[in-house]
Amino acid sequence: MVRFAERSSHHVFLEPESHESDWVYCNGIATSLPRDVQDAVVRGMPGCSRAHILMYGYAVEYDMVRPHQIHATTMTRLVDGLFLAGQINGTSGYEEAGGQGWLAGLNAARFATDVEPITLGRDLAYIGVMLDDLVTRTPVEPYRMFTSRAEYRLLLRADNTADRLTPLAREWGTISDERWTRYRVREARIEHLNTALDAARIDGKPLRDVVRRPEFTAADLARILNEQADRALTTVLADRQYEGYIARQRAEIKRQAAMETRRIPGDIDFHAISGLRKEAAEALTRFRPDTLGQAGRLAGVNPADMTLLVVILDRRRRESA
Repeated sequence: MVRFAERSSHHVFLEPESHESDWVYCNGIATSLPRDVQDAVVRGMPGCSRAHILMYGYAVEYDMVRPHQIHATTMTRLVDGLFLAGQINGTSGYEEAGGQGWLAGLNAARFATDVEPITLGRDLAYIGVMLDDLVTRTPVEPYRMFTSRAEYRLLLRADNTADRLTPLAREWGTISDERWTRYRVREARIEHLNTALDAARIDGKPLRDVVRRPEFTAADLARILNEQADRALTTVLADRQYEGYIARQRAEIKRQAAMETRRIPGDIDFHAISGLRKEAAEALTRFRPDTLGQAGRLAGVNPADMTLLVVILDRRRRESA
């Protein structure tokens, strides 16, 4: 009614809850209106004139910290040792809260023992993407971790999660010896498959070239190598088929890494930079990013603004040399 006032109709999907009951879920009615209004809405739909609502819609209001009030470690900027996770950080969803809770718990333990807190990069985990978004982007609605938010999706695949995060989890002390042993077995398996793939030929052609064909499947690779089509083999095939794109993303990550470590002086007056858009100057002044990498991810700062900022920083460095 508010966002789509110009429309004369709205789709609602009636979905059976289970085979064991006659409950029906009205998918499309997300509301916190009074009960009598909800009754009228449901009974006004075709075929639902005698329907009874067994569980009314509701809403929960809650306060949240703003993006410039927390670090990507989940610790607040104002109170050292206070870590926040979940809806208070502006997120919506169980998975989002669970991911933040894991990071907040880990960093709280590290803080209590005087160990440096950790952050996850956008190229390393979806938790890293989420936390980076939460501290650099002003939300207009509760945050959900959609895969489309990640620019390095080819690296953040479900099949290679263990390879990306298990060694780090071992270092941080968050996995068991049993889990670590299983990972080492998988690691050796992947190394064996890659060695076999590089040595194999099919119809006189190197297999490493043949596997890049889009029609080539994990079953094909298992048959040619006389290996089991397991999860490790699936990962090896995906790495080879997307090898060119993955190399391109890794090159971009390497380029961005330089931006992540290049610091922005705390005394710089962004409003005094000639040519910098007002929106960008205001965002940079409000968030006071520590590095160029953080600055480039702020809402309101575009690539042209970043180019100008790099030029200004280079000039300041030359003048101070």
